[in-house]
Amino acid sequence: MKTRARLILEKRFRQWATGKTLAAVSAAALLGLALSSQPAIAQDCLNAEAGYGGVVRVRVNGVLAEGGTLCSAVDPATGFLLLDSHGKEYIDLSTGGSFGDGTYFDDTGASITIARIPRRVDPPRVFLDKGNGGVSLMVATDMLISADTGPAVLTLELDSQDSFGIVPGGIHTYGVTMDGSVLGPNPGAQVAVTGAALNAASGSDVVNTIPPPATEGDPSDQGPSLAAGTTTVPLKPGGLFTGAVVEDINCGATGGIDVGFPCRLQVMNSIEISFSKQFETVYTAGSFGVAAVEAEGPGRGADLLKITGVPFDTFNAAVATQSLRNTFEVGAVFKLGPLSGGINPATAGPDDAFSLDVGDFSTSVPLKQFKTLTFFGHKFYTFEGLITGRPFKAVITPLFGKTFGLAAAGFGANLTDTTTFVDVTIGADKGAGQAKVVKIPR
Repeated sequence: MKTRARLILEKRFRQWATGKTLAAVSAAALLGLALSSQPAIAQDCLNAEAGYGGVVRVRVNGVLAEGGTLCSAVDPATGFLLLDSHGKEYIDLSTGGSFGDGTYFDDTGASITIARIPRRVDPPRVFLDKGNGGVSLMVATDMLISADTGPAVLTLELDSQDSFGIVPGGIHTYGVTMDGSVLGPNPGAQVAVTGAALNAASGSDVVNTIPPPATEGDPSDQGPSLAAGTTTVPLKPGGLFTGAVVEDINCGATGGIDVGFPCRLQVMNSIEISFSKQFETVYTAGSFGVAAVEAEGPGRGADLLKITGVPFDTFNAAVATQSLRNTFEVGAVFKLGPLSGGINPATAGPDDAFSLDVGDFSTSVPLKQFKTLTFFGHKFYTFEGLITGRPFKAVITPLFGKTFGLAAAGFGANLTDTTTFVDVTIGADKGAGQAKVVKIPR
Protein backbone atom coordinates (compact mmCIF):
# COMPACT_ATOMS: atom_id res chain seq x y z
CA MET A 1 0.00 0.00 0.00
CA LYS A 2 1.36 3.40 -0.94
CA THR A 3 2.00 5.88 1.81
CA ARG A 4 0.35 9.30 1.83
CA ALA A 5 3.68 11.01 1.15
CA ARG A 6 4.34 8.68 -1.77
CA LEU A 7 0.92 9.46 -3.30
CA ILE A 8 1.49 13.19 -2.96
CA LEU A 9 4.99 12.90 -4.37
CA GLU A 10 3.78 11.07 -7.46
CA LYS A 11 1.08 13.69 -8.06
CA ARG A 12 3.58 16.56 -7.74
CA PHE A 13 6.03 15.06 -10.22
CA ARG A 14 3.20 14.43 -12.70
CA GLN A 15 2.29 18.11 -12.41
CA TRP A 16 5.96 19.08 -12.74
CA ALA A 17 6.14 17.12 -15.99
CA THR A 18 3.30 19.27 -17.38
CA GLY A 19 5.03 22.52 -16.52
CA LYS A 20 3.79 23.36 -13.01
CA THR A 21 6.97 24.54 -11.30
CA LEU A 22 5.34 24.86 -7.87
CA ALA A 23 4.82 21.11 -8.02
CA ALA A 24 8.57 20.65 -8.42
CA VAL A 25 9.18 22.69 -5.28
CA SER A 26 6.74 20.66 -3.22
CA ALA A 27 8.03 17.35 -4.64
CA ALA A 28 11.56 18.32 -3.73
CA ALA A 29 10.43 19.21 -0.23
CA LEU A 30 9.02 15.71 0.17
CA LEU A 31 12.41 14.29 -0.83
CA GLY A 32 14.01 16.29 1.95
CA LEU A 33 15.87 18.80 -0.22
CA ALA A 34 16.81 22.09 1.43
CA LEU A 35 14.67 24.89 0.04
CA SER A 36 15.44 27.81 2.27
CA SER A 37 13.85 30.28 -0.13
CA GLN A 38 10.38 28.65 0.16
CA PRO A 39 8.44 30.44 2.94
CA ALA A 40 6.51 28.41 5.49
CA ILE A 41 2.73 28.67 5.47
CA ALA A 42 1.57 30.07 8.81
CA GLN A 43 -1.39 28.23 10.35
CA ASP A 44 -1.60 30.05 13.68
CA CYS A 45 -5.04 31.59 13.38
CA LEU A 46 -4.87 33.06 16.84
CA ASN A 47 -1.97 35.26 15.83
CA ALA A 48 -2.83 35.85 12.17
CA GLU A 49 -2.44 39.49 11.20
CA ALA A 50 -5.41 39.70 8.85
CA GLY A 51 -8.61 41.64 8.56
CA TYR A 52 -10.76 38.58 7.87
CA GLY A 53 -11.74 37.84 11.48
CA GLY A 54 -13.25 34.38 10.95
CA VAL A 55 -11.80 30.93 10.45
CA VAL A 56 -12.29 28.19 7.85
CA ARG A 57 -11.48 24.51 8.39
CA VAL A 58 -11.33 22.03 5.52
CA ARG A 59 -11.91 18.32 6.19
CA VAL A 60 -11.57 15.43 3.76
CA ASN A 61 -13.40 12.26 4.76
CA GLY A 62 -13.80 13.70 8.25
CA VAL A 63 -10.07 14.39 8.70
CA LEU A 64 -8.80 17.95 9.14
CA ALA A 65 -6.57 18.44 6.11
CA GLU A 66 -2.98 19.56 6.41
CA GLY A 67 -3.03 23.24 5.50
CA GLY A 68 -6.80 23.12 6.00
CA THR A 69 -7.11 25.73 8.76
CA LEU A 70 -7.39 29.08 7.04
CA CYS A 71 -7.86 32.50 8.58
CA SER A 72 -5.54 34.96 6.88
CA ALA A 73 -6.78 37.44 4.30
CA VAL A 74 -3.22 38.54 3.55
CA ASP A 75 -1.48 37.71 0.28
CA PRO A 76 1.75 35.98 1.39
CA ALA A 77 3.54 37.16 -1.76
CA THR A 78 2.82 40.87 -1.28
CA GLY A 79 1.78 41.29 2.35
CA PHE A 80 -1.34 43.18 1.26
CA LEU A 81 -4.93 42.33 2.15
CA LEU A 82 -6.78 40.18 -0.36
CA LEU A 83 -9.75 42.15 -1.74
CA ASP A 84 -12.23 40.72 -4.23
CA SER A 85 -13.91 42.63 -7.07
CA HIS A 86 -16.50 43.96 -4.58
CA GLY A 87 -13.84 45.20 -2.14
CA LYS A 88 -14.42 42.41 0.41
CA GLU A 89 -11.53 40.90 2.36
CA TYR A 90 -11.46 37.15 1.83
CA ILE A 91 -9.78 33.83 2.45
CA ASP A 92 -8.60 32.19 -0.78
CA LEU A 93 -9.57 28.50 -0.68
CA SER A 94 -7.43 27.73 -3.74
CA THR A 95 -4.22 28.52 -1.83
CA GLY A 96 -4.76 26.17 1.10
CA GLY A 97 -3.81 22.53 1.47
CA SER A 98 -0.49 20.76 1.95
CA PHE A 99 1.21 22.66 -0.86
CA GLY A 100 -0.82 25.84 -1.08
CA ASP A 101 -2.53 24.88 -4.36
CA GLY A 102 -6.08 24.15 -3.19
CA THR A 103 -5.69 20.35 -3.00
CA TYR A 104 -6.63 18.99 0.42
CA PHE A 105 -5.67 15.46 1.61
CA ASP A 106 -6.92 13.14 4.33
CA ASP A 107 -4.54 10.81 6.20
CA THR A 108 -4.74 8.09 3.53
CA GLY A 109 -3.82 10.20 0.51
CA ALA A 110 -7.36 10.75 -0.72
CA SER A 111 -7.76 14.31 -1.96
CA ILE A 112 -10.26 16.95 -3.06
CA THR A 113 -9.34 20.10 -5.01
CA ILE A 114 -10.98 23.53 -4.78
CA ALA A 115 -10.15 25.47 -7.94
CA ARG A 116 -10.94 28.78 -9.58
CA ILE A 117 -13.90 28.84 -11.98
CA PRO A 118 -12.53 29.47 -15.49
CA ARG A 119 -12.77 33.09 -16.67
CA ARG A 120 -13.92 34.37 -13.29
CA VAL A 121 -12.25 37.44 -11.82
CA ASP A 122 -12.44 36.27 -8.23
CA PRO A 123 -10.98 33.05 -6.76
CA PRO A 124 -12.87 30.48 -4.66
CA ARG A 125 -13.19 32.26 -1.36
CA VAL A 126 -14.90 32.86 1.96
CA PHE A 127 -15.73 36.39 3.03
CA LEU A 128 -17.50 38.18 5.85
CA ASP A 129 -19.66 41.26 5.37
CA LYS A 130 -20.69 43.07 8.54
CA GLY A 131 -23.75 45.25 8.48
CA ASN A 132 -24.50 45.25 4.75
CA GLY A 133 -27.99 46.75 4.72
CA GLY A 134 -28.37 45.89 8.40
CA VAL A 135 -27.50 42.23 7.70
CA SER A 136 -24.22 40.51 8.57
CA LEU A 137 -23.31 37.52 6.44
CA MET A 138 -20.64 34.87 5.86
CA VAL A 139 -20.32 33.43 2.35
CA ALA A 140 -18.38 30.69 0.54
CA THR A 141 -18.56 31.22 -3.22
CA ASP A 142 -17.06 30.89 -6.72
CA MET A 143 -15.83 27.34 -6.21
CA LEU A 144 -15.12 24.49 -8.62
CA ILE A 145 -14.70 21.45 -6.36
CA SER A 146 -13.52 18.07 -7.66
CA ALA A 147 -12.96 14.70 -6.02
CA ASP A 148 -9.46 13.60 -7.08
CA THR A 149 -10.25 10.23 -5.55
CA GLY A 150 -13.67 8.88 -4.83
CA PRO A 151 -16.08 8.44 -3.34
CA ALA A 152 -15.01 11.21 -0.95
CA VAL A 153 -16.51 13.77 1.43
CA LEU A 154 -15.51 17.43 1.68
CA THR A 155 -16.54 19.43 4.73
CA LEU A 156 -16.04 23.19 4.95
CA GLU A 157 -16.49 24.53 8.49
CA LEU A 158 -16.96 28.31 8.62
CA ASP A 159 -17.03 30.36 11.82
CA SER A 160 -17.52 34.15 11.97
CA GLN A 161 -16.11 34.22 15.53
CA ASP A 162 -16.30 37.78 16.97
CA SER A 163 -16.44 39.58 13.61
CA PHE A 164 -20.06 40.76 13.80
CA GLY A 165 -19.86 42.18 17.31
CA ILE A 166 -22.63 42.70 19.88
CA VAL A 167 -26.22 43.70 19.11
CA PRO A 168 -29.31 44.09 21.35
CA GLY A 169 -30.58 40.81 22.77
CA GLY A 170 -33.90 39.36 21.71
CA ILE A 171 -35.38 37.83 18.58
CA HIS A 172 -33.20 38.09 15.46
CA THR A 173 -33.81 36.65 12.00
CA TYR A 174 -31.19 34.25 10.64
CA GLY A 175 -31.00 32.66 7.20
CA VAL A 176 -29.11 30.03 5.19
CA THR A 177 -28.84 29.75 1.39
CA MET A 178 -27.22 27.36 -1.10
CA ASP A 179 -26.88 27.63 -4.87
CA GLY A 180 -24.87 25.37 -7.18
CA SER A 181 -24.88 22.29 -9.37
CA VAL A 182 -23.25 18.88 -9.67
CA LEU A 183 -21.76 18.63 -13.15
CA GLY A 184 -21.81 15.68 -15.53
CA PRO A 185 -24.40 13.41 -17.17
CA ASN A 186 -25.18 11.31 -14.07
CA PRO A 187 -24.71 13.53 -11.00
CA GLY A 188 -24.77 11.60 -7.76
CA ALA A 189 -23.25 13.89 -5.12
CA GLN A 190 -25.12 14.83 -1.97
CA VAL A 191 -25.01 18.30 -0.41
CA ALA A 192 -25.91 19.20 3.18
CA VAL A 193 -25.61 22.70 4.66
CA THR A 194 -26.00 23.32 8.39
CA GLY A 195 -26.01 26.93 9.52
CA ALA A 196 -26.22 27.78 13.20
CA ALA A 197 -26.64 30.82 15.42
CA LEU A 198 -24.24 30.77 18.38
CA ASN A 199 -24.55 32.82 21.54
CA ALA A 200 -22.80 32.51 24.88
CA ALA A 201 -25.98 33.25 26.80
CA SER A 202 -28.53 31.13 24.96
CA GLY A 203 -26.40 28.39 23.40
CA SER A 204 -26.92 27.49 19.75
CA ASP A 205 -29.75 26.87 17.32
CA VAL A 206 -29.57 25.38 13.84
CA VAL A 207 -31.19 27.67 11.27
CA ASN A 208 -34.19 25.72 9.97
CA THR A 209 -37.90 25.52 10.68
CA ILE A 210 -37.47 23.42 13.82
CA PRO A 211 -37.61 25.08 17.27
CA PRO A 212 -34.48 24.82 19.42
CA PRO A 213 -34.14 21.62 21.48
CA ALA A 214 -36.19 21.57 24.65
CA THR A 215 -33.64 19.47 26.50
CA GLU A 216 -29.89 18.99 26.28
CA GLY A 217 -29.00 16.22 23.85
CA ASP A 218 -32.28 16.45 21.93
CA PRO A 219 -31.28 15.61 18.29
CA SER A 220 -34.33 17.26 16.68
CA ASP A 221 -32.52 20.52 15.88
CA GLN A 222 -29.18 19.21 14.62
CA GLY A 223 -29.82 20.01 10.99
CA PRO A 224 -29.13 20.15 8.20
CA SER A 225 -30.61 23.50 7.29
CA LEU A 226 -30.74 22.55 3.60
CA ALA A 227 -29.96 19.33 1.72
CA ALA A 228 -30.00 17.92 -1.80
CA GLY A 229 -29.11 14.71 -3.60
CA THR A 230 -30.95 12.46 -1.15
CA THR A 231 -33.87 10.13 -1.79
CA THR A 232 -36.26 12.61 -0.15
CA VAL A 233 -34.70 15.76 -1.73
CA PRO A 234 -33.12 14.72 -5.05
CA LEU A 235 -30.96 16.96 -7.19
CA LYS A 236 -32.95 19.07 -9.63
CA PRO A 237 -32.59 18.79 -13.43
CA GLY A 238 -29.06 19.63 -14.50
CA GLY A 239 -27.69 18.54 -11.12
CA LEU A 240 -28.96 21.78 -9.56
CA PHE A 241 -29.16 22.21 -5.80
CA THR A 242 -30.72 25.40 -4.46
CA GLY A 243 -32.57 26.58 -1.40
CA ALA A 244 -33.11 29.20 1.26
CA VAL A 245 -34.47 29.02 4.80
CA VAL A 246 -35.01 31.70 7.47
CA GLU A 247 -35.79 31.39 11.16
CA ASP A 248 -36.40 33.81 14.04
CA ILE A 249 -34.04 32.85 16.86
CA ASN A 250 -33.80 34.11 20.43
CA CYS A 251 -30.29 35.56 20.72
CA GLY A 252 -28.92 36.77 24.01
CA ALA A 253 -32.11 35.98 25.92
CA THR A 254 -32.41 33.43 28.71
CA GLY A 255 -35.25 31.57 30.36
CA GLY A 256 -37.69 32.37 27.57
CA ILE A 257 -37.40 36.11 28.21
CA ASP A 258 -37.50 38.06 24.97
CA VAL A 259 -34.91 40.61 26.03
CA GLY A 260 -32.00 39.61 28.22
CA PHE A 261 -28.26 39.54 27.72
CA PRO A 262 -26.78 41.34 24.72
CA CYS A 263 -26.57 39.20 21.60
CA ARG A 264 -23.17 38.14 20.29
CA LEU A 265 -23.99 37.87 16.59
CA GLN A 266 -21.89 34.79 15.79
CA VAL A 267 -22.76 32.28 13.06
CA MET A 268 -21.29 29.00 11.87
CA ASN A 269 -21.85 27.04 8.68
CA SER A 270 -20.95 23.44 7.88
CA ILE A 271 -20.99 22.64 4.16
CA GLU A 272 -20.72 18.91 3.44
CA ILE A 273 -20.41 17.58 -0.12
CA SER A 274 -20.41 13.80 -0.52
CA PHE A 275 -18.99 12.89 -3.94
CA SER A 276 -20.29 9.63 -5.38
CA LYS A 277 -17.27 8.90 -7.59
CA GLN A 278 -13.82 10.00 -8.65
CA PHE A 279 -13.60 13.22 -10.69
CA GLU A 280 -17.16 14.26 -9.84
CA THR A 281 -17.29 18.06 -9.78
CA VAL A 282 -19.47 20.64 -8.02
CA TYR A 283 -19.84 24.14 -9.43
CA THR A 284 -21.01 26.98 -7.22
CA ALA A 285 -20.73 30.46 -8.67
CA GLY A 286 -23.73 31.16 -6.49
CA SER A 287 -22.91 30.71 -2.85
CA PHE A 288 -23.29 28.96 0.45
CA GLY A 289 -24.37 31.73 2.82
CA VAL A 290 -25.44 32.20 6.42
CA ALA A 291 -26.64 35.58 7.63
CA ALA A 292 -28.25 37.42 10.54
CA VAL A 293 -30.27 40.63 10.82
CA GLU A 294 -28.65 43.02 13.29
CA ALA A 295 -31.86 44.76 14.37
CA GLU A 296 -33.95 43.04 17.04
CA GLY A 297 -37.41 41.90 16.05
CA PRO A 298 -39.03 38.92 14.34
CA GLY A 299 -40.20 38.50 10.74
CA ARG A 300 -37.29 40.18 8.95
CA GLY A 301 -36.71 37.41 6.43
CA ALA A 302 -37.35 39.68 3.43
CA ASP A 303 -34.68 42.13 4.65
CA LEU A 304 -32.20 39.27 5.05
CA LEU A 305 -32.90 37.64 1.68
CA LYS A 306 -32.54 40.96 -0.12
CA ILE A 307 -28.89 40.90 0.95
CA THR A 308 -28.11 37.18 0.64
CA GLY A 309 -30.14 36.74 -2.54
CA VAL A 310 -32.79 34.08 -3.19
CA PRO A 311 -31.57 31.21 -5.40
CA PHE A 312 -33.71 30.21 -8.37
CA ASP A 313 -35.66 27.02 -7.77
CA THR A 314 -34.75 25.76 -11.26
CA PHE A 315 -32.50 27.12 -14.01
CA ASN A 316 -31.87 25.86 -17.56
CA ALA A 317 -29.85 27.76 -20.16
CA ALA A 318 -28.33 27.39 -23.62
CA VAL A 319 -25.96 29.65 -25.54
CA ALA A 320 -25.39 30.27 -29.25
CA THR A 321 -22.29 31.99 -30.62
CA GLN A 322 -21.02 33.26 -33.97
CA SER A 323 -17.24 33.07 -33.71
CA LEU A 324 -16.36 35.40 -36.58
CA ARG A 325 -18.17 38.37 -35.01
CA ASN A 326 -17.76 37.07 -31.43
CA THR A 327 -21.49 37.44 -30.74
CA PHE A 328 -23.52 35.40 -28.28
CA GLU A 329 -27.18 34.76 -27.50
CA VAL A 330 -28.36 33.34 -24.17
CA GLY A 331 -31.71 31.70 -23.69
CA ALA A 332 -32.79 30.61 -20.21
CA VAL A 333 -35.90 29.46 -18.38
CA PHE A 334 -35.94 29.69 -14.59
CA LYS A 335 -38.35 29.41 -11.70
CA LEU A 336 -38.06 31.73 -8.71
CA GLY A 337 -37.41 30.25 -5.28
CA PRO A 338 -40.30 29.76 -2.82
CA LEU A 339 -39.13 32.73 -0.70
CA SER A 340 -38.72 35.12 -3.65
CA GLY A 341 -40.58 38.41 -3.60
CA GLY A 342 -40.93 38.36 -7.40
CA ILE A 343 -39.43 40.36 -10.26
CA ASN A 344 -40.70 43.82 -11.16
CA PRO A 345 -38.18 46.36 -12.51
CA ALA A 346 -40.73 49.18 -12.10
CA THR A 347 -40.55 48.84 -8.31
CA ALA A 348 -36.85 47.97 -8.11
CA GLY A 349 -34.71 49.79 -5.57
CA PRO A 350 -31.58 51.81 -6.39
CA ASP A 351 -29.31 48.90 -5.45
CA ASP A 352 -31.21 46.24 -7.43
CA ALA A 353 -29.31 45.14 -10.53
CA PHE A 354 -29.45 42.79 -13.48
CA SER A 355 -26.17 40.90 -13.86
CA LEU A 356 -25.08 38.39 -16.48
CA ASP A 357 -21.84 36.41 -16.74
CA VAL A 358 -21.18 34.15 -19.73
CA GLY A 359 -17.69 33.27 -20.92
CA ASP A 360 -15.56 36.42 -20.90
CA PHE A 361 -18.64 38.67 -20.90
CA SER A 362 -19.73 40.22 -17.62
CA THR A 363 -22.12 43.09 -17.02
CA SER A 364 -24.31 44.60 -14.34
CA VAL A 365 -26.92 47.30 -14.98
CA PRO A 366 -29.53 48.88 -12.70
CA LEU A 367 -32.72 46.85 -12.84
CA LYS A 368 -34.77 50.07 -13.03
CA GLN A 369 -33.31 50.67 -16.51
CA PHE A 370 -35.45 47.81 -17.86
CA LYS A 371 -38.57 49.12 -19.62
CA THR A 372 -41.95 47.49 -19.06
CA LEU A 373 -43.70 46.66 -22.34
CA THR A 374 -46.83 44.70 -23.24
CA PHE A 375 -47.71 42.62 -26.26
CA PHE A 376 -51.35 41.55 -26.64
CA GLY A 377 -51.74 42.07 -22.90
CA HIS A 378 -48.63 40.09 -21.98
CA LYS A 379 -46.03 42.01 -19.95
CA PHE A 380 -42.27 41.75 -20.44
CA TYR A 381 -39.18 43.79 -19.51
CA THR A 382 -36.45 44.93 -21.90
CA PHE A 383 -33.04 46.60 -21.74
CA GLU A 384 -31.01 47.94 -24.66
CA GLY A 385 -27.70 49.71 -24.26
CA LEU A 386 -23.97 49.67 -24.86
CA ILE A 387 -21.62 47.47 -22.82
CA THR A 388 -17.94 48.36 -23.38
CA GLY A 389 -19.06 50.19 -26.49
CA ARG A 390 -20.91 47.26 -28.06
CA PRO A 391 -24.71 46.70 -28.26
CA PHE A 392 -26.34 44.53 -25.61
CA LYS A 393 -29.99 43.59 -25.20
CA ALA A 394 -31.86 41.57 -22.56
CA VAL A 395 -35.52 40.60 -22.31
CA ILE A 396 -37.14 39.15 -19.16
CA THR A 397 -40.52 37.54 -19.79
CA PRO A 398 -42.95 36.28 -17.10
CA LEU A 399 -44.24 32.93 -18.39
CA PHE A 400 -46.50 31.33 -15.77
CA GLY A 401 -46.56 31.35 -12.00
CA LYS A 402 -43.01 31.97 -10.80
CA THR A 403 -41.45 30.83 -14.08
CA PHE A 404 -39.65 33.37 -16.27
CA GLY A 405 -37.77 33.39 -19.55
CA LEU A 406 -34.58 35.33 -20.29
CA ALA A 407 -33.11 36.17 -23.68
CA ALA A 408 -29.90 38.19 -23.96
CA ALA A 409 -27.57 39.05 -26.85
CA GLY A 410 -24.21 40.77 -26.92
CA PHE A 411 -20.56 40.69 -27.91
CA GLY A 412 -17.29 39.55 -26.39
CA ALA A 413 -17.97 36.24 -24.62
CA ASN A 414 -15.17 34.49 -26.58
CA LEU A 415 -16.88 31.11 -26.45
CA THR A 416 -14.67 28.34 -27.83
CA ASP A 417 -15.70 25.28 -25.79
CA THR A 418 -18.83 23.14 -26.15
CA THR A 419 -20.12 24.26 -22.73
CA THR A 420 -19.90 27.38 -20.61
CA PHE A 421 -21.15 28.64 -17.28
CA VAL A 422 -23.99 31.15 -17.18
CA ASP A 423 -24.68 33.26 -14.07
CA VAL A 424 -27.76 35.48 -13.74
CA THR A 425 -28.83 37.90 -10.99
CA ILE A 426 -32.10 39.86 -11.15
CA GLY A 427 -32.55 42.00 -8.07
CA ALA A 428 -32.58 39.64 -5.08
CA ASP A 429 -33.02 36.54 -7.26
CA LYS A 430 -30.10 34.62 -8.72
CA GLY A 431 -29.05 31.40 -10.37
CA ALA A 432 -26.29 29.74 -12.34
CA GLY A 433 -25.50 26.59 -14.25
CA GLN A 434 -23.61 24.96 -17.06
CA ALA A 435 -24.99 25.55 -20.55
CA LYS A 436 -24.41 23.92 -23.91
CA VAL A 437 -22.81 26.17 -26.52
CA VAL A 438 -24.09 25.96 -30.10
CA LYS A 439 -21.81 27.44 -32.75
CA ILE A 440 -23.61 29.23 -35.57
CA PRO A 441 -21.97 29.03 -39.02
CA ARG A 442 -20.81 32.23 -40.70
